[in-house]
Amino acid sequence: TTVELLEHEQQIIEVAVEGLADGRAILDADTVQRGLENFYAGQAGVDRLGPEQLSVLHAVAADGNAISSIEAVAGSGKTTTAGAMREVFEAGGYRAFAAGPTGRAVRELAGAGFERPRTLSAWEVKFEIMGPQRAIRVAFGDPSRAVLFIDETGMADTRLLSKITTAMADSPISTTFTPESAIAVVI
Repeated sequence: TTVELLEHEQQIIEVAVEGLADGRAILDADTVQRGLENFYAGQAGVDRLGPEQLSVLHAVAADGNAISSIEAVAGSGKTTTAGAMREVFEAGGYRAFAAGPTGRAVRELAGAGFERPRTLSAWEVKFEIMGPQRAIRVAFGDPSRAVLFIDETGMADTRLLSKITTAMADSPISTTFTPESAIAVVI
């Protein structure tokens, strides 16, 4: 690794630490239940989440963090859980968006019910053309009522992830990251 790459990693950590209990996207139990009912009604073949998935969903809905860490192995249902979280946050009046480092991740997010997910590289292009704050406002409308889910962050370019998390932290937005490996982070 290089000093420059370590600086980007440190920047992501700083965004996470500064955003602890930041009061972002907190949902009450009734909203979570309503969102789960919507999820179960709309997802073919998913009639319930497992106890660990529910635990993660409830924790993220209540923690108010700009970034929340979630640990899960590949195949444990992180993308399904993200789809359920999408319904839960939408039931709370938030707009849920999704991104991933690869086209495959984006397709999986679309399969989980996210409307028009984008690659992280597409976000980078938008940031370069419009500037980060304008791109965020155009994409999300009121960023304080938006949640961005990013899948497979373990595969994401660290420099790009740092750029996006820093820009998002400068807006009152919530973001969710789930990596293909064993760690997931939520902003």
